[in-house]
Amino acid sequence: MPEPTPVFLQADDLEALLEGISAFAQQELATRSLRPEHALSADDFSAITVAAQQAGLLDNGASGYGLWSECSHGFSPSFTLTALQRLAQGNVSAAWHLHSLALAGLAAQFAQLSIPENTVFSVEGTQGIGRSALGRLLAERSLHGRDHTLLADVFGTGQRVLMVSPMTTHIAVLRYRDQTLQLEIHQLIESTVQRDQYPHGLDGCHAVQWTANDTPYACGKLSVSQLAVLFSAQQLAQMFSLLSFRHKIVENL
Repeated sequence: MPEPTPVFLQADDLEALLEGISAFAQQELATRSLRPEHALSADDFSAITVAAQQAGLLDNGASGYGLWSECSHGFSPSFTLTALQRLAQGNVSAAWHLHSLALAGLAAQFAQLSIPENTVFSVEGTQGIGRSALGRLLAERSLHGRDHTLLADVFGTGQRVLMVSPMTTHIAVLRYRDQTLQLEIHQLIESTVQRDQYPHGLDGCHAVQWTANDTPYACGKLSVSQLAVLFSAQQLAQMFSLLSFRHKIVENL
């Protein structure tokens, strides 16, 4: 007989946590944006972040049950994905912000780094994430010469774009150096090329065009398995947040 799949939380504990998430989404997110077109302010993002920290939503430590905390223990992130759905139904921009903060914390934990508050994570490189070269790297297959060139270009010093809340001060990103992807923390104010405060998309967030420099705030190594977790988490969060946002728009028609 096959072994049962291990679970991060028992059913009763999971339901209690998700009920708390729903209450948080209603009290802290939905009340600040009664209609989807009502954009959150910088003060709103700050208040939501403080409330999330106090509620344990950003705690992915050894005994924490915050967003993406399952991944640090090797479990499937079913709790986090359901939590993000419920948060996005309150406000998708706030849900994306909290996800980005939590994933930055997980990435820093993987790389054994201490990061400043208001640091968010992004996997986006210059015009994408490296196509098939990234796939071969994550599959631990031999890389071609052109793969190294592509990854160094995508995760190098070229201009990148990310969506962040106006309170974001640092970004945790990937950089291809010495034929490996590593985690780097950059201070956003020193890296920003251009900032659009009213982009089309996540209301209240800014679209920031930035470039990595050669003197990051901090840097650390990541294993291939840790990289796979981070890429998967980012892609899943994008999908679930988008689906929840579409659902909320339909509800308010």
